[in-house]
Amino acid sequence: MYSLLALSKLALLLLSCLNASIASPTAPLNRSAESRLTKRQDPPTGCSEFDFAGWTKEWAEKTMENWDPSCSRACWNDVDWQNHVGFETMLDYIWQSGLKDTEVERLVLASAPRPDLIGMSGDSHDDALWGALMLMKMGDYLAEVHGDADAREEHYQTGIDVINWVAESRHNDPCAPGVFWTHDERYKNTVTNAQWMHANLRVHVKTGEEKYLTDAFDVLNNFMDHYDTLKNAEGLYADGLNDECTSTGHPQTWTYNQGVMLSTFGLLYKATGEQQYFDRGNELINAVRTSSSANGVLVEVMCDEEGTCNFDQEGFKGIFSKHMQYFYDFVGPDAHSSLVDANGSPHSDWIGQNARGVRDNAQREDGHLGRAWFSGDVPQNYTPWTLISGLSAGIAAAKYGTCTQ
Repeated sequence: MYSLLALSKLALLLLSCLNASIASPTAPLNRSAESRLTKRQDPPTGCSEFDFAGWTKEWAEKTMENWDPSCSRACWNDVDWQNHVGFETMLDYIWQSGLKDTEVERLVLASAPRPDLIGMSGDSHDDALWGALMLMKMGDYLAEVHGDADAREEHYQTGIDVINWVAESRHNDPCAPGVFWTHDERYKNTVTNAQWMHANLRVHVKTGEEKYLTDAFDVLNNFMDHYDTLKNAEGLYADGLNDECTSTGHPQTWTYNQGVMLSTFGLLYKATGEQQYFDRGNELINAVRTSSSANGVLVEVMCDEEGTCNFDQEGFKGIFSKHMQYFYDFVGPDAHSSLVDANGSPHSDWIGQNARGVRDNAQREDGHLGRAWFSGDVPQNYTPWTLISGLSAGIAAAKYGTCTQ
């Protein structure tokens, strides 16, 4: 691990590293603030800006400007689960941008939290699972990019430890076999069960062990699909179940619930090859695109338009965007042309439109990204968490977005 002093020095090098790693040989490494502001005031230039040298690079730079190397866990804020998501997002950017052996890569790999995820998460299963998913991503990166298979084994074992811890009390109530949100057995919610299935499926895909596939199917078939109030008439997943195993009191259809369920369907398709899971994923994208859009852009319908989203909720759209990208990753390129809405419009156009919404509506002149992507005429809030969220939309668009102009 780096010392805090070393991390601080690395942070100072970060912006030049990002520029030097992917800029053209003739491009200036440090653009002036004036030139950056002038560019941002220009009209959108189309899909060419979706690549990893366009908006996404700028948003990654700004995200790392807001990284605090003096934090005890080298983080963007003091919310552990958001930092897990942030490190996963930056690692995804580094991987897609080919930034192997750069200072920014070394900084992120040295700083990503790797302590006892269970201990640092308190009673919160979902917090530990965000960390587990981040470490599995890091393990895959280290193995596939650096050839470090031992690191992948280590990080996946941490994920398995979290899976087992979360599962300890899953059969302790009438709503079995779903897992609880917390270890003190507060209610069973959608996102924790989706994360747990996703983590199990990641382990199954890596190891081939049937136990993890069987456990994921158990929760899907006997919890998520068994309790029909978990899914509303629009095809969206509610927040969770009460003690009577209905969604009464928890009807909220947060976008991150839909996102992690979507990537889970992608993993089920990858693991089994069964068309039904591809179709269920496409249907879920259709439902979100239909019911959680405003001005053609992803919106948190429970709070975005009213400006009432809390600190966590302001970043849920980014998690959806990340896991929609993962769905595309898992189903593979041969299937992408079939991912369309009821009118035949490619979902890749919507991925691109979301990034354009971030750029046109949420980006202020200094490059910071706000919470609302659908309109520039609503109150914005600008935090490191909203930056991470917007960056996720940019990464998804850089990889899979197409042009609607």
